[in-house]
Amino acid sequence: MCKDKISTEESSLKEKAINGVKWTFVDQVGSLGISFIVGIVLARLLEPSEYGLIGMVTIFTAIATVFTDSGFGQAMVRKSDLTEEDKLTAFWFSSSMGLFIYILLFFSAPYVAIFYKESQLTSILRVTSIPILFSGLLTIPNIIFTREINFKVITKISISRAIISGCVGIYMAIMGYGVWALIVQNLISYLIAIILFNYFCRWKIKIIFSKTSFHYLWGFGSKMLISSLLNTIYNNLYQIVIGKFYSAADLGQYQRGQSYSGLFSNTLTQVVQRVSFPTLSKIQNDAERLKYGYQKIIKMSMLVSCLGSMALAAMAKPLIVVLIGEKWMQAADYLQIISLGALLYPAHAINLNVLTVMGRSDLFLKIEIIKKIIGIFPIVIGIFFGIKVMLWGGVISSFLCFAVNAHESKKLINYSFEEQFRDIIPFIVISLFIAAFVYCISLLSISLGLVIILQSVLFFSLSYCYFQLTKNVEFLELKKIIINSLRK
Repeated sequence: MCKDKISTEESSLKEKAINGVKWTFVDQVGSLGISFIVGIVLARLLEPSEYGLIGMVTIFTAIATVFTDSGFGQAMVRKSDLTEEDKLTAFWFSSSMGLFIYILLFFSAPYVAIFYKESQLTSILRVTSIPILFSGLLTIPNIIFTREINFKVITKISISRAIISGCVGIYMAIMGYGVWALIVQNLISYLIAIILFNYFCRWKIKIIFSKTSFHYLWGFGSKMLISSLLNTIYNNLYQIVIGKFYSAADLGQYQRGQSYSGLFSNTLTQVVQRVSFPTLSKIQNDAERLKYGYQKIIKMSMLVSCLGSMALAAMAKPLIVVLIGEKWMQAADYLQIISLGALLYPAHAINLNVLTVMGRSDLFLKIEIIKKIIGIFPIVIGIFFGIKVMLWGGVISSFLCFAVNAHESKKLINYSFEEQFRDIIPFIVISLFIAAFVYCISLLSISLGLVIILQSVLFFSLSYCYFQLTKNVEFLELKKIIINSLRK
């Protein structure tokens, strides 16, 4: 009887997870696809230096977001008996923190402009920071839907905001507003998200702040806050260094390359992370099932990530020139390098998810500190030896940090670095060989459009044939999930 119950629960959980993956994938592909098209149009209308100006203030808005969340979001998703008091306590904390941070940024903006020697940054930072004031209205409804593994609503909202804000951004760029087209596009996106999330969620805001709820949320979230802060600062250090020691145009080129590199790895990471955390949190007390679940997720996600990232690296130059023009050729060089390190992003995220699911925010913080110490060296080197050297150092540090992440997973679910490496190395090797072969097509004296078509067809065909002929378990299961989803 007990086994039947577990089997039924596991089947229900798997169904929810697959449904969640389906809708999250639609979300990512839909909203990112729209953003990708909008980005192509905007990149042709705007200059690299205008993207660079946005990149210079990104770290400040990113850090502000970390503080307004303070790890409460993950604590709420993980808590099995979330109450109304928990939600309202998190809302009022996030709103109060948002007001405080915005005031701080408003008065600090002139000093940011002085640091980068760009006078426009004063008004840019003050305007781009406005959404921070309304952070609670966006994050809490989002968490509620995430807890319920209800990504259908989130998908509708994401696609809606991408379409409307994209149209506004393109219109303003055509009218000659320059960098402000990007700023207003972002503001419109936040406004639509806030309106739609609260419309569909229909939760009631009350003046309730529970000390008991706060102690629980802060107890778990405070360590996540420090970890997220370290991670956010580190992820934006490249932009700070390039913006400070190079030019706004150089930063714009880096940002374009970095954004395209995440088309596969970041999309996949968000899909896996968003679905796996609430799903596997429900079996956090069953170590055997937890290890099996994580092993399957890592192998399936790394199969897709390796192929996607390597394909992007092989096709980078003709893709960039055809899509956004020769003025972005420098971004293509950066894209090739960044893609090699980006293929491990899903593995990083999944290993960190293990710690979060098991409630080990202390280990999460420890790992983040170690990883940032490793990752700081390429950035320092880049100041003296150039942006490309810095990016190659980032690829090496990505692999080293994967080892650090996986080391802690062994302690919690007995899934060691050696096991993980054996699981994913075949995907890395075969995708590298296919990418190297496909890259050779770009050396032919034919039109770039034809190069892209031939590279795409060949990469897909070789990958499909290899995994189909070798009867790779992960490939066959992914294929089955996709076919079943399409039929439904």
